Amino acid sequence: MRLNKEDIEFRLWDQTDETLWEEHGWVPWTAINQAADLYKKEGRKGAPPIHLYDIEVAIRLLKDYARKQGADA
Repeated sequence: MRLNKEDIEFRLWDQTDETLWEEHGWVPWTAINQAADLYKKEGRKGAPPIHLYDIEVAIRLLKDYARKQGADA
């Protein structure tokens, strides 16, 4: 994941599909939420795959990284 000017972005990865990382770019958190809403509105079976992205963990990792960068400067 990474932080851009307006949103946290995630990258798709699957160890059984080596092309996934290169074929798909960065996906903003807002787009992931929009896709989850659409998933529900379309009445798809099962839960939307938003559980694959943990925004709280992403925020914490980004804060820890920023803190470490500041300490190393």
